[in-house]
Amino acid sequence: MTDAVISVRNLTMAYGSRLIQQDVSFDVMRGDIFVIMGGSGCGKSTLLQHLLGLLEPAKGEILYGEQNFTRSGPSERQ
Repeated sequence: MTDAVISVRNLTMAYGSRLIQQDVSFDVMRGDIFVIMGGSGCGKSTLLQHLLGLLEPAKGEILYGEQNFTRSGPSERQ
């Protein structure tokens, strides 16, 4: 068990066959300041869209506390 507010595990993001990022993993703890930075086209906005539930991951999972966000329905994500 972890005290992470957000946990991303082995997240692979793609648009069809176009791979954006592969095997991304990180934890965000309560009180952390977390920065997502990188060059143009590296997947920052795509990662945020996955964290918000707007895009489905090609692989991996996103957890908010104990809840698996990638397996939750739209009504559970509110």
